[in-house]
Amino acid sequence: MFDTSKLLNISDITKRISGFFKLLIQLFFMVFLIPNSRYFMVVLPTLDCNYHCWYCIQNHVDSKMSDETLKRIKLHIGHMVNVEKIESLHLDWFGGEPLLYFHEIIEPVSRYAMGVCEKAGIPFMNSTTTNGYFHTKDKAQLCKELQFLQFQITLDGNREFHDNVKFQKGCESTFNHVLANIDRLLSLYEEINFVLRINYTHKNLSLR
Repeated sequence: MFDTSKLLNISDITKRISGFFKLLIQLFFMVFLIPNSRYFMVVLPTLDCNYHCWYCIQNHVDSKMSDETLKRIKLHIGHMVNVEKIESLHLDWFGGEPLLYFHEIIEPVSRYAMGVCEKAGIPFMNSTTTNGYFHTKDKAQLCKELQFLQFQITLDGNREFHDNVKFQKGCESTFNHVLANIDRLLSLYEEINFVLRINYTHKNLSLR
């Protein structure tokens, strides 16, 4: 015979399991977020895009980050660096196509963030997920200046399939255009992290 008085009832077990998972969540925030203080912030300048890919789940609306939101982002960055004392800052630009408003939003926010981080003596970097169309000569040079160290660019298979999905008025081949922009970026940087994402369908997956 064993002492049933020492057994926990279902209610006690549930409470202990619930408490255990709460503790795990607290430990996660303590171990991975608070001590390291490596701050990662995703910024969306717009939901609009120069392409209208058939598979895109986003509703591309004519939009642009307001001046008030831009101001608040700067204030938030300043607070995180000077008050919360983060150890590094990483801005990741997303959209829509974020480079639609490169000079109006990305450049001023980045320059502010660079200045604040430099004054605090902490590392700063930019990254972006983009279709690669707007990395022209002047913007590519500015990307390096603004410490863009990582790019994720999407291609839709080979030139034929890509150009049928992504087309731009006045551009004979967006595939060739984007590859030229990628080559331009690679020639500017000694070290750069490129993520090339390829979208496959049943039509282009079996291409040789």
